[in-house]
Amino acid sequence: SHPRFSREGNNILSKEDKVFVLNQNSILGDTPHNIKQISLDSLLIKSLIQHKRTILVESSFRLNLPLETIAVAFFAESSLFGFLLLGPKPKKALYNEADFVTFDIFSSQASLAIENAQHFQELKRSQLELLRQENLKFVQVLVKGLAHELLIS
Repeated sequence: SHPRFSREGNNILSKEDKVFVLNQNSILGDTPHNIKQISLDSLLIKSLIQHKRTILVESSFRLNLPLETIAVAFFAESSLFGFLLLGPKPKKALYNEADFVTFDIFSSQASLAIENAQHFQELKRSQLELLRQENLKFVQVLVKGLAHELLIS
């Protein structure tokens, strides 16, 4: 399970609220949009989960985003972890297949990094728990030894 992230994060999932919280410093820049969060039930999220790749944000998603906005998804252990919304390219150029391939490669590499970070955190937690258990065993042996010495005295 993922911890709750700060609302200043980049399109990070808040499981308690069942929404993705959008960063205020969005890549969409000065483009007028009033989206602060996107529900897990939204068509965009469902489409990202279904396709598992970079997609063009369609008007059918009803998000009031500019045309030529794309969503680059990030997955951790097969669950949608977050995504980037990228607005139109400079000079109104259209996104092409090479752009989508590039963003898909970026997505898979970032997703792998996210999974590695999560595994590292879990390993760190496990090591701390092992250390705590070893310290507890040491204290138990020490207390038994002291109790034995007190009984002999």
